[in-house]
Amino acid sequence: MKHNWTYKKLGELVNIRTGKLDANAASEGGKYPFFTCSREPLRIDTYSYDCECVLVAGNGELNVKYYKGKFDAYQRTYIIEKKPEVDYISTYYIYLFFQKYIDVLRSGSIGGIIKYIKLGDLTNAIIPIPSLDEQKTIVAELDGINHLIDLQEEQLREYDRLAQALFYTTYGDPATNPKGWDVKSLGDVAEPITGITYSPGDVADDGIIVLRSSNIQDNKLDFDDIVRVRKNVAEKYYVKAGDILMCSRNGSFRLVGKTALVDNLSEKMTWGAFMTIIRSDYNPYLLQYFRTPAFREQLTTAKTTTVNQITIGMLKKLQLPIPPTNLQQSFAAQIEAIEQLKALIRRSLDETRTLLAARMQYYFE
Repeated sequence: MKHNWTYKKLGELVNIRTGKLDANAASEGGKYPFFTCSREPLRIDTYSYDCECVLVAGNGELNVKYYKGKFDAYQRTYIIEKKPEVDYISTYYIYLFFQKYIDVLRSGSIGGIIKYIKLGDLTNAIIPIPSLDEQKTIVAELDGINHLIDLQEEQLREYDRLAQALFYTTYGDPATNPKGWDVKSLGDVAEPITGITYSPGDVADDGIIVLRSSNIQDNKLDFDDIVRVRKNVAEKYYVKAGDILMCSRNGSFRLVGKTALVDNLSEKMTWGAFMTIIRSDYNPYLLQYFRTPAFREQLTTAKTTTVNQITIGMLKKLQLPIPPTNLQQSFAAQIEAIEQLKALIRRSLDETRTLLAARMQYYFE
């Protein structure tokens, strides 16, 4: 315990409620943020809350957000608002505490395939409370590190935008195919493979990683939230370096079709039934194609009415221009150079995140 700091249960300091809406209440381009259990908020045209608060996803990815203003929330999102009479702690400091405490919530969450937390997991959390001046110092330091992380992450996004610009410069818009490349079905040039099914009884700490939608963040693989299963898996269902992982089913159509390139595998992994692996000799080209409006438009035209999903049949029927092999090889070399630069930034980003974790551990142990 830190000298002269007090420690209290969070339930003594805050009021906690949950949102009321179903996830499908979102509206594309809505005026207000709509917080669900996904890391990125959706949008909605109405609001039910207008406050400064911390938002904790109650199931799925188990993430934490800070917001001040008008918003709405999914029914499994916890809204944590400081009690009016509590004037010795700031809401933003509580948010920073939860950035560390979310690891405790993840390790203690219950459930099989979809993990969830209970209200008591929040109200019973013990939070250290320094003076308001010390809180301001802590916030300034941790915000500075977080800002550096934001800048590094933005650099990675800039390189992703550069890759997409190179795609259009090299091949033209696939929606209009201005260079007159041969048009083929995706099934002619790639093998889409749906992932494995598993039950809660298969989940085991010593099993193999099953990649899910939450493992695709910002166009790359993310392992902050993993599930392992103890299950016999055929060799075909282990991911390979160079595979494209695609979310093929999700409650939000916005998240259907998001992709990440599989690389730098540290161990054997498979993928879940709501995901699809794309295997092809054309994957550098296909990866960028899957991020174009032309691909999204084909999804919108072909999507099912009952659930937001991409079936293997839909993927195989997709029509897209296929440029000459030599041009794809040149493009792949350019993308590889970009990926090498991104690797340098990721190493620096890892170091910054390690520093943040150390300082969070110091303040919130």
